Amino acid sequence: AAKGNVHAVSDAAVSALTAFAGLAGAAYNVEINAGSISDAETAARLRAEAARLSAEGRALQEAVLAHVDARLKAS
Repeated sequence: AAKGNVHAVSDAAVSALTAFAGLAGAAYNVEINAGSISDAETAARLRAEAARLSAEGRALQEAVLAHVDARLKAS
């Protein structure tokens, strides 16, 4: 999003949104499947890791979208 044609900056936004949608879907799968893991410590560790990755992904998505918005306003 930082370089290239401003007319293609929306592609960066769509990419960020799509990537986060995939990550969120994976996190939901971890959550639902962790319930069938008999080892509570492992289930908790997997849930925590999914939550951490989801938060990191959300922050990256927000950063990309903010940059895209700034580029669009500047054009």
